[in-house]
Amino acid sequence: MAESVAERIRREQAAAVRVFDRVFAERVATISKHNAQQIKELRAQVAALRRLLLSERLESVDYKYKSAEGIERPCPVLSSFDIAGIAEHITSDCKNIIVMCGAGISVSAGIPDFRSKGTGLYDNLEKYNLPTPTAVFDISYFRDNPAAFYMLAQEMWPDKHNPTPTHHFIAELHARGKLLRCYTQNIDSLETRAGLPADKIVAAHGNFDTCSTIGELGDDGNVIPGTKKVVDVEEVRKAIENGDHTETGWPALRAKYSQLVKPDITFFGERLPQRFFDQRQSDFAKCDLLIVMGTALQVAPFCDLVKLVGPLVPRLLINRSPVGGPSGDLISAGLCETDSTALDYREGVNKRDALYEGECDAGVRELAKALGWADALEERVRKSVRAADKPQANPPPPKRQRTSAERGLGLPDVH
Repeated sequence: MAESVAERIRREQAAAVRVFDRVFAERVATISKHNAQQIKELRAQVAALRRLLLSERLESVDYKYKSAEGIERPCPVLSSFDIAGIAEHITSDCKNIIVMCGAGISVSAGIPDFRSKGTGLYDNLEKYNLPTPTAVFDISYFRDNPAAFYMLAQEMWPDKHNPTPTHHFIAELHARGKLLRCYTQNIDSLETRAGLPADKIVAAHGNFDTCSTIGELGDDGNVIPGTKKVVDVEEVRKAIENGDHTETGWPALRAKYSQLVKPDITFFGERLPQRFFDQRQSDFAKCDLLIVMGTALQVAPFCDLVKLVGPLVPRLLINRSPVGGPSGDLISAGLCETDSTALDYREGVNKRDALYEGECDAGVRELAKALGWADALEERVRKSVRAADKPQANPPPPKRQRTSAERGLGLPDVH
């Protein structure tokens, strides 16, 4: 079989890196082993140069071919820009897949996404009497008006929902040694419930897996370092379930810790988890396939992650509609022909981006079928349903009647 352009480039890269590493080893050998700082600095310089060798070198080479009509087109990395082409790539020796996912992968679990017209979470928060829909996740608003978030958290707590087939597909990638990392915008922790270990997850916007106090504000308006305290998740869950009850609800929790307490969800006005910044550069430098699912790619810096993979790394979008593309206004105005980092499915420009336009569960099922994993995926889904159907050893108490304070927010009594 003839060597493809992508294979030839990877072979050339590997050979160049081997030479580079040998020269580095020889240079280190000339440095006294006691000069640890000099060796550390040299290693940092070499790491940066290796990244350039593996990425910038390729961007400077424009591999193209002429079609039968004499039109120049980029050499494709995939055999086809669809599920079949991605399945072929995965089976070729793909073992550093990164998944980026958003609220769309949890919709079939009964959790609404945020921005869909009519059905999205932000369109259905009138009952909380918020100044704006996003205020429920605003840290400044929460400090003064915590009740709305705590009531929403009752409905969103992860133990009320089961992982979807999409979550189980990500877990199957991990089980087969293909998954490098799952970067998720979701706060529902369903990746964990599907079986992904914590080290495989980067919760870009936090989640319900851990809880803490919100910290004390300094004179500059920022949280004073060291004033946030870790709080047991089950203790927080029970308090939120009990609402604003003075002795057992969230007011009691605030009195105990002298601060408000919440799940470690990243609110507007809070910095993203440090793990997001620590992992992204090294992870995306290793990535050999990027799968993006159920996200509008509108929230930075998460949406910018698609630009971090190498220029020959294939990318698959499974979504209800295409997102993350180059600016149509700039292209139509002739100000740019393309954006090499944007997801781009246009014929004559595309060389690596595949698109499945539809529901996430349907997309992963089609991909699992193409990979020969359909039975394994469905067995994961069945096991999850059976586990959810088992009676709980300690079932939660029946829901109590809403307090007068909660009814003041316009919420009906719930028995």
